[in-house]
Amino acid sequence: MADIEKIPQEQIDHICGNAINDAKRFSIELKFDDESIAKLEMLLGRINEFIKQNNVPGEIVSKMAVTYGVYLGETMLRCYAAEHGYGWEVINGEPVLYKDDANKIMPVTKVHKRLSRDITENVYNFYNVGKDVVNGTFEKKVNEAE
Repeated sequence: MADIEKIPQEQIDHICGNAINDAKRFSIELKFDDESIAKLEMLLGRINEFIKQNNVPGEIVSKMAVTYGVYLGETMLRCYAAEHGYGWEVINGEPVLYKDDANKIMPVTKVHKRLSRDITENVYNFYNVGKDVVNGTFEKKVNEAE
């Protein structure tokens, strides 16, 4: 069984504040809404290019992933996931949006992939798919698309 522990909201708020302040350095305003996730995707794309060009160490990339991943997850919670029973937990050392063992969303992992890979790891799409998953409409949309 996974090692699960709660994360204090003060810690989440502090990490999100770091993400918001970092984004301001790029003239990007993040406000915990859908539009901000589109801006976050743009910012992560710019950071991804910088990482590729400057051979940024993995430890630094991981720290950035936590900062921006927690912001992404907190926006998901505030906009739709909390009302469906999700909350922050640390599972095996990683902040995760957790409802139960079958329902987990891993925004830090997604941001890490976006920073280390490419545009196919789009966090805006992840955010929108997350809405469908927590609303229970994802499977229906997939079936309709087939």
